[in-house]
Amino acid sequence: MSTAQTLQSDFRVEHDWLVVVTTAQPSGPGTGAVLAEADRLLQQHGVRGVLFDTRGVLPPTEDARRLWWAWAEAGVHHDAVALLVESELTRISGNMTAMSRGAKVRSFHVWADAEAWLRAVAAAQSG
Repeated sequence: MSTAQTLQSDFRVEHDWLVVVTTAQPSGPGTGAVLAEADRLLQQHGVRGVLFDTRGVLPPTEDARRLWWAWAEAGVHHDAVALLVESELTRISGNMTAMSRGAKVRSFHVWADAEAWLRAVAAAQSG
């Protein structure tokens, strides 16, 4: 079984960010493993942005959500996290949570919008 299948996510580097496509409902232990792999790949490839595509899977368990937000807020190996979601409610609540916590996380419905935001954050940090 490949690492991607074990982690229930697919990983690849595109442009200047890591893309993580979730392929199963995130749970606590699985989320911890996915985030560890994301950190490893961020360091290996020298990129500082992450785009998570969670469309098409069930919402994360509560323990997975807590782990993910702790990782996202810590920002050890990343500067910005874009999250692709399906529902409007999830997009709005995710953005409100991020803003209230001061986290560089934004939720989107459209891939191009997520990429544009990641580019803008990277440009603001480099200039």
